Amino acid sequence: METFRQFDRDPNHKNWLKGIMVLEDLQDCLKPFIEDETEKLHEDLRNICGPRQCDNNCNPKYQGPNQNPVFNCDVCPNWRKEIQNKHKSGKLMWKNSEAHEWSRDKWAVSKVYMPDGHKKHNSIDDFDIHSFLTLINQCKNFQRFELGELCNKVLNVRNRMMHSPRYQLDQEDLLDFLDRIRDLGDQLSKKNSGFKKLAEDINEILNLNFRLVETEELERMENAIYTAVQLANEYRDNQDSLNEVVVKLEQCISERDSQILVLRQRNKTQQKKHDWEIQRLQSALVHETTEHRNTKVQLENLHRELQEEKKMRSDEQKYWPRWREFTWRNWEIQNDPVKSLIKKEDLAGGLFAVLGGLLLALFAILK
Repeated sequence: METFRQFDRDPNHKNWLKGIMVLEDLQDCLKPFIEDETEKLHEDLRNICGPRQCDNNCNPKYQGPNQNPVFNCDVCPNWRKEIQNKHKSGKLMWKNSEAHEWSRDKWAVSKVYMPDGHKKHNSIDDFDIHSFLTLINQCKNFQRFELGELCNKVLNVRNRMMHSPRYQLDQEDLLDFLDRIRDLGDQLSKKNSGFKKLAEDINEILNLNFRLVETEELERMENAIYTAVQLANEYRDNQDSLNEVVVKLEQCISERDSQILVLRQRNKTQQKKHDWEIQRLQSALVHETTEHRNTKVQLENLHRELQEEKKMRSDEQKYWPRWREFTWRNWEIQNDPVKSLIKKEDLAGGLFAVLGGLLLALFAILK
């Protein structure tokens, strides 16, 4: 386990892992590309050699590079010739496939351009990145991509990575290796869109910060994450409940505000009525006060008139007997000449008395 921990602590080990991850990413990009190109290669050969297939199960044994194998049909020699014509450089691995399969299976043809050891491989997932890059290097059908030495440079990266004695890679070599892979991807992306994301993936892996974790520690981390998720869910549930309470409180506050607004409107209306009633009462009070004052004045005048009338009546009672007596006597004198002569002085005195009473009564009225 110490080796494992050392692997996690050493940045050069992590650089080696990053290089392996980028090679794997390149291999994933190459798979659909190789699938299509090998199909085109087989179709080109079939157009040249014809649609006939080998019916004799030709499978000659190869004993040397200059040996001409003997075939049991006239189909396989033509396929062998055209496979050689498509060969650019390097060594052809005839023993990777059987001759009678060339006319039937594209991989039987493609394996001839690959390194040794692929006799039983018959699908895209059976081949590694070394096989893909060797096929591209040795087959002329890939010359139109103008890759030059890019494949050889990436092959060198792969070989140095796979043969690293301590599975280490310093930062300088890592950057150099990633640049080589990025250049190959950029060149292929000019004619194949499947490589356009490779440069972005390389930068992401280069900046990746990771660590290696033991199983027990991983379980502890998973348990901690699970606990954190549970707490987060509980918090979210509590938050949802709180949100519901807040919504209800807001609704209550809104309803209370509406009620307060209605009460304020009613209060304003009642206040206006009260103000109007107060003004009406004040006006009525002023009117009543005025009426009271006028009534008081009228009562005072009436009282004064009653007093005057009472006094006049008193004066009348005081002076009326004399006046009546004077009037009576005067009548008698007028009717009796003798008495008229006798009482002439008394008549004068009575007149003065009556006049005096009248003057007193007039003075009382004026007063």
